[in-house]
Amino acid sequence: MTQPNVVPAGYQAVKVSWQAHGGNVCYELQMRENKGGAPWKRIATSLSGTEARKKNLTFMNGYTFRIRPTGTDTAFSIPSAVARGSDLSNGIKGMFSVLETNALLINKATSISISEALAGKEYILLYVSAH
Repeated sequence: MTQPNVVPAGYQAVKVSWQAHGGNVCYELQMRENKGGAPWKRIATSLSGTEARKKNLTFMNGYTFRIRPTGTDTAFSIPSAVARGSDLSNGIKGMFSVLETNALLINKATSISISEALAGKEYILLYVSAH
C-alpha cells in the first residue's frame, strides 16, 4: 500500500485518501497522535471507498494515518505525513475578513496566514466598549 494523502477538510477535520488496492476491497484505517510511542487507534474496519473524513481532531501536535485492505495479509501502508485538524472556525475567520491578503505581518519581509498564526492555539478574545 502507498502512503495515504491527508489534507485539511474544515474546522478540526482532515480528509484521508489513498490509492485503490484493486478489485472490490474494503479498507481498515488507523490513526495515532504525533507523539513518541502513541498507540495506533482503529478508526474504521470496512471502508469501501478510497477516502474518509476524520472530524474532531484537537491534538495540537497533529496525527498520522495508515491504511490496509481488510481480509488479506497485506501490511499497513507507510504512515501519512503529520496532519493537523485544527483550523479556525468560520466565526474567528470572519473577525479577520477585513484583511485583504488574509495575512498578518511578522516583519517587513515575512507574513503568515491567519490560520497559521492562530490555529491550534488557545486564546481569549475580549470586547470592551465605553458606550
